[in-house]
Amino acid sequence: MILAVLLMITARATAEDYDIDSDAWRGAQNLLLLASALGMEVSVPDEIAWDDLEQNDILLILHYENELEAAHVTTFLRNGGRVIIADDSGSAGPALSRLGFERTTGTSEAQEFYQGLKHAPIARPRSNHPIANGVAKLYTNEPAVFKNESSNIFGFSSGEGIVAAGKRGRGEFVVVTDPSIFINRMLEFEENREFTSNVLRYISGERPGQSTLVILTGEAKLFGAPTKIYRSGNWSEKLNAIVDGANDYLFTEAGAKAIAIVLAVLAPFFFLLFVPLSHRLPASASWTKFANIRGNNAPQAINAIEENPKQANAVIPASLMKDELVQTLCSLLQREIPPTDAEAIRYLSENFGPEAAKQYKVCASAFQSVPNLAQAQSPWYQGHISTAAMMTLSDKLQRFHQLVRTQQ
Repeated sequence: MILAVLLMITARATAEDYDIDSDAWRGAQNLLLLASALGMEVSVPDEIAWDDLEQNDILLILHYENELEAAHVTTFLRNGGRVIIADDSGSAGPALSRLGFERTTGTSEAQEFYQGLKHAPIARPRSNHPIANGVAKLYTNEPAVFKNESSNIFGFSSGEGIVAAGKRGRGEFVVVTDPSIFINRMLEFEENREFTSNVLRYISGERPGQSTLVILTGEAKLFGAPTKIYRSGNWSEKLNAIVDGANDYLFTEAGAKAIAIVLAVLAPFFFLLFVPLSHRLPASASWTKFANIRGNNAPQAINAIEENPKQANAVIPASLMKDELVQTLCSLLQREIPPTDAEAIRYLSENFGPEAAKQYKVCASAFQSVPNLAQAQSPWYQGHISTAAMMTLSDKLQRFHQLVRTQQ
């Protein structure tokens, strides 16, 4: 029976595709039943605003065909939202790219196929992630793939991945580049059912009974922009997330102004809280020496970036990111005095793997010439960091955070 389904499942899409009320082959009624069995509520709105999503909502973007603003997705995540992106050829491509997954079609390098069917490659677990628990293989149907070895949970022997998970800011996401895994007949495979249950349990923080699955599929409308904060952190985390988030909107006029206004408002409060902390964390590495803070020119620096991003000096945001890197190391090693580079690399390699250690080396090298916040604020500092260079630093730091957080 399943073989017959897979032979015909590539037929032209219909209005019943991914419909949770449909028991047709390509419907998603079985997904509804599975989620309900886990205790989840399920909602499939025809239209919804970003800020209508609540604290316990999990957004499932399932083969979505309407326009999906990539920057809104990453902002929603940084604000603490949770997202499953299940898409092979829909509108989620730019959002996947922002998360580090370049989607491509074709699985020419797959080694296993169900009943020899070339459009039905079999994916195997590539890591010991909770999503892979109890799932020896995953049956797919014409999946798209991505190349991202460090985040690959299920994929093919060539290194092509189809499932990944990670964090962005305070939010969590799961990527599945074959949405047909969730249709009725593909969920007849026991392995696919277990996989789907694992995804829902993982993204809900093992509390599916307290979560609502909001399914956005087809031509449903998602409008507005995400502004809600679902899981707030300390001032340092919030400001760092905003600086990092500039990468999503920079530099449209509206985006740049919004970022500058928010940063200018938060900066004075941030320094009141952050400065005492910096004095309690004397650095030992030569490039992380702290000095006495004099003055408070952060709002002016941020406004200058907004007024003239191409020529403004972005040294203040860059120094904040450098200090954030030092704080991250202190937190990971549970110590107040920052480690030397050698100590950090050894610890990261032993506890988070060689990729995390390698990325730290990249960050340490990139931030070598960046002053810490106290030095950047001193009246005699004359250095200049371009906005483009700041965004490059942001990308490197975000990648480091992603590697250490996804393994915690």
